[in-house]
Amino acid sequence: LEAAYPGELRFVFKHNPLGFHPQALPAAKAAEAAGRQGKFWEMHDLLFENSRELRTETLERLAAKLQLNLTKFQAALDDRKVAARIQGHIDEASRLGATGTPTFYINGRYVPGAQALERFKAIVDEELIRANKLLATGIPRSALYETLVADGKVTQ
Repeated sequence: LEAAYPGELRFVFKHNPLGFHPQALPAAKAAEAAGRQGKFWEMHDLLFENSRELRTETLERLAAKLQLNLTKFQAALDDRKVAARIQGHIDEASRLGATGTPTFYINGRYVPGAQALERFKAIVDEELIRANKLLATGIPRSALYETLVADGKVTQ
């Protein structure tokens, strides 16, 4: 999508570790811990590549593979602020009705589950039309996103 719409997208990632997956929360913490060292997306990708083996030893091995400071990584795993950030994401997902993963929102439009690229493009095209209509009414670009996603829901 980023290649198809250069400069048009803002991508935001939120954690929603599901309770039935016992390693989801430690994996989310590992991603956040790596993020503190500028390697969130690299850890994200490695976690998905190793999703069947997310034991503590695996998380530490992945951190070493990314050449993270392992002392800082371990400290972040245990940091209450990391846990609170993830819990905030979980609470937000619950408020927005995201009961599974992955769940996507495109300008507040709920898109559950994995979808084909063409489905995403169709929704983005519709949302670009909606955004351009709002811009034409005089809404400043700086307020566009907040207007589109007021209360986390589509405001048509």
